[in-house]
Amino acid sequence: GGLIVTTATRHRLVHVANGTGAPLQISRDGQYVYTRGTIGREEVNLVRQTVPTGGAAASSTAVARNMTEQEAVVGVSDDGSVCLVLSGGTMEAVSTASGDAIANLSVQVPAATVDFVSATIAFASGAQFPVHTRSTASAAAGPMTYASTFAMGRIVAFNASSSTLSEVSCGDDEGVVTAMGAEMGKLYVAVYFDGRSKIWSYDPRGGPNSTCTLEDLGGKNQFSNTIRAIAVSKDGLYLVVAVDSGSGAFGESGAGLADDAQTISVISIKSGEANQMTQFDDSTTGSRTVALRNVAALSLDPMGSSLTVLSNLGPWDPVVSNAAKVSGTYTWILTKLDSFAIEAEDSAISGNTASLSGGGVSMEQIDLFSQGVLFRRVTADRNSAELSGGGLYVEDCETPVVLEGCHVLQNTAGRRGGGIEVQYTAHLHMNRHTSVADNDALYAPGLHFSSIQYAD
Repeated sequence: GGLIVTTATRHRLVHVANGTGAPLQISRDGQYVYTRGTIGREEVNLVRQTVPTGGAAASSTAVARNMTEQEAVVGVSDDGSVCLVLSGGTMEAVSTASGDAIANLSVQVPAATVDFVSATIAFASGAQFPVHTRSTASAAAGPMTYASTFAMGRIVAFNASSSTLSEVSCGDDEGVVTAMGAEMGKLYVAVYFDGRSKIWSYDPRGGPNSTCTLEDLGGKNQFSNTIRAIAVSKDGLYLVVAVDSGSGAFGESGAGLADDAQTISVISIKSGEANQMTQFDDSTTGSRTVALRNVAALSLDPMGSSLTVLSNLGPWDPVVSNAAKVSGTYTWILTKLDSFAIEAEDSAISGNTASLSGGGVSMEQIDLFSQGVLFRRVTADRNSAELSGGGLYVEDCETPVVLEGCHVLQNTAGRRGGGIEVQYTAHLHMNRHTSVADNDALYAPGLHFSSIQYAD
C-alpha cells in the first residue's frame, strides 16, 4: 500500500549507575535510582543516586544503615524515607534517616542465599528470584510500600500512616511474587508458579482483611515466562510489563538473572490485548523488538510518552559474558524509550495498491504506549487492496486513530471494507465532517468492522 504505520520507539541512554550492587527501583518522579552499592570504601545497603539532567553530574548518597550479608533491602518507599529489610524470618520497616526500625513482622521465608551483585535470592531448590519487587501506592488507607517475602504467594504491606506492617496473601498461596506495580491506589502483582505467570491485584481500601484477587485481563491472564517488572499507567487502564523472552524460568539454566533477555509489552487491563514494543533499527528500514537484560524496574511518565527502564544491559548491548557474570562486573543503566505521535495534515494518499490489506494506509499494533495517530484534512482516494481496507486498514490499535475532516473516496477492496476496514480492538474516531463515499467492495463497500470487543 501507500503508507504503513505501526508502533515503534527510540531509546536513549540517560544514566549509568555508579557501583555494581543490586538495583531496587526508580523513584516515581524519575529523579532517583535506588541501588545497593559502595560509596568510597564504605559498604552500605542502600544508595540513592540522582538521575542527571541538563548535563549535571550524578551524585550518590547513602540512605540506610550498614547491613550484614544476611539482610536484604527488598522495598523502598517512594520518597525514600523508609526501606523494607528482610532478615531471617523478620521483615522490618527501617527509617533511612536514623537506621531505626519503625515496625517489624515475623514472616515465613524459605532458606535462601542473597546475592546482591546478580540481584537474586537463590533457594535450595535452585530457583532464583529478584530482590527488587517493591512498589508504592497512595490510597485512602495511606501511603503504602510493598515487598515480597519470597514465601509462596505472600507479600508484606507497610502503611506509612499507621506505621504498621501486614502480610497479604496473593496467588492462592502458590508461586513466588516476581514483580509489582501500583497506581490509583491499586497494586498489581505478578506471581510465577508451575511454568507460568499470572497477574493479581490488591486494593488496601478494602480493609485490613483484604486479599489479592486474580485479574481477568479479558480472559488472557497467563504468561508463559516470568514477569520481571511492572509499571501501571497513571490512569490505571493498562500495564507495561518486562517478560523473559526465553523458555526457561529462574534457576533452570543455573546462570541466574543475567542469562535472560526481557521484552516489553503494553497490556490493556480491560481487554487483555497486548502489544510488544519495537524500536527503530537504524541499520535497516524496519524495526525490531525491544530487548533488555536483567530488568529491575520500570517507570512510566505521567503523560505516557516515555518509559524509563533500569536494567543490566540496554537495547544495543551484546550478551554479557559468563566471566562478567561470575566476577560481578555488571553496569546498571537507565534507558528511556520514547514513543511518537504520528500526524498528517493537508495531504493526499492516492492511487496505491496492496496485495493484502490497506491499499492507502495500513495502521497495525498501535499500542497504548504510542501517542496516537491523527490525520487532519487528509484525502485517501483511488487506492485498492486485494483483500480488505481499500482506503484505510486499522488493526489492533489500543490508542486512538483520529480522522478530522478527512475524505475516503473511490477506493476498492476485493472482499470487504472498500473504504475502511477495522479489526479487533481498534479505536477509530471520525469527526469534523469526515466522509466515506463512493467506495466499492464485495462486502461492506464503505466501512467494515470485524472482531470488535469494545466500542465507544
